[in-house]
Amino acid sequence: MREISALRVVAAALSSALGVTFAACGTTSTDPGGTDGGSSRLTAGTCGSPQPLLGPNLPDTGFISCSEGFVHRAAIKDCPVRPSGTCGDTTNPSGTCSKDTDCTQKPNGICVTGESSGAVPPCGCVYGCVRDSDCGSGQICECGTSVGRCVSASCKQDSDCGPSSFCASAPSAFGGCNRAPNRYLCQTTKDACLGNDCPREAGAGDLPMCGYSEASGARACGQSPLPCPGRPFIVADSARLAPVMARRDWCGGAHLPDVQKLSEASRGELARHWTRVGQMEHASVAAFARFALELLALGAPGWALAETSAAMADETAHAHAAFLVASAYAGYEIGPAALSIEGALGVGAVSSRAVLATLLREGCLGETLAAIEATEALHQAEDPAIRAVLERIAADETRHAALAWRTMAWLLDRGDRAFREWAKQDLESALAERTSSLMASARDTTSTSDEARAHGLLPAQRCAEVGLASIRGIVVPCADAIFSSIAPLHGDAEAHGARPEQREWTSAGSARA
Repeated sequence: MREISALRVVAAALSSALGVTFAACGTTSTDPGGTDGGSSRLTAGTCGSPQPLLGPNLPDTGFISCSEGFVHRAAIKDCPVRPSGTCGDTTNPSGTCSKDTDCTQKPNGICVTGESSGAVPPCGCVYGCVRDSDCGSGQICECGTSVGRCVSASCKQDSDCGPSSFCASAPSAFGGCNRAPNRYLCQTTKDACLGNDCPREAGAGDLPMCGYSEASGARACGQSPLPCPGRPFIVADSARLAPVMARRDWCGGAHLPDVQKLSEASRGELARHWTRVGQMEHASVAAFARFALELLALGAPGWALAETSAAMADETAHAHAAFLVASAYAGYEIGPAALSIEGALGVGAVSSRAVLATLLREGCLGETLAAIEATEALHQAEDPAIRAVLERIAADETRHAALAWRTMAWLLDRGDRAFREWAKQDLESALAERTSSLMASARDTTSTSDEARAHGLLPAQRCAEVGLASIRGIVVPCADAIFSSIAPLHGDAEAHGARPEQREWTSAGSARA
């Protein structure tokens, strides 16, 4: 394993910003994550932190997501179809639709942004399923965020598998650049693994995944797809991005990369990468806007609102810069289309638990990993314009991560014992979710050319190493430091319903009584 120097840089910055010391959070890590030497075998028929597959506020589909890294089907139910509306005018001539009503060849059609070799992906029709009878023999309808999809299955629900076993998911192939579709089969004694219990050495590059093996007809450990992290705008447990379109008003900034000596393949690769970066930074503006409203509803201190407002401006600048360099690589202007915020603001009163749950995932995890990824990309980049863009992104994302951790401390300080215990459990769930995603999801490529790397594109393998090492070397120690530094509870006061002693967390990160 190569040294991940970015961890040391971001750890030192967070330690200074938070005003706390966490021994493990300042070290240079070469560990891609996982347990020391291997993982313990999971128990069939056991599901930790069970959650509805589509989230708690959406229809129950019978599919249950488990922290062990798999989904099982407890009951057979119809899948919802949620129209996506319009796909956005991408101006890509290979597009086949612009809105859902264009998709009429089969039932359950929606118009979505697809994948292509160009920088601006086309809009295309996707036809899904609602129930198992919509699928062929040996398939079931696996529910999704917009429409269900037919996947291979040798069981239909848990009751088909007998006691102490689930009808559970397993990716249908190893490796590659995208996570393969699931297939569902009963958990049996033939399985070498069940979820996130593969030892590190089982996968190429020490990144294993439990998937379906055609050779054994059961679950086995193999190479995982390799992801890169970033800050998401989470709605209904899914990251939401705006589609892209041809427009010039989002191409802002003064940093234009030198594209003259790049091959056509590298330019296309870089255009896709920086377009994706632009989409993610654009979505982060929405995430911070929602966060500001939530802070106001909770009576947050002024420093939190001021820094959140500044972060929105930062993310807007990041998006401008990313779309500018993406346009330079693509040869034409690229920008975001409309971003759907439907369902993003919720209904009813804002609760500290809901705010902290999102903050843990978008901020404490998302921003911390985004800061480290940008720092690592900066260390490898050679083009001066790209280095300038990454230098700002890395510095800003580190400040945003510190804001998330300080806000977490403020929320914990004002909470009672039950809230703090819940927060620890939810953090564990968030860590399991992100670790599972890092181990089993993918970005766009499995390899990266040297010239693309010089223009800010990290190899997929390096992205996974950085993400997994960051969780172990920074996120967990930072969380431990925050939990140890919050004000102690007074049992008598808490027992009588009084609020615990609170401290004011300043913008510098220190706490004063």
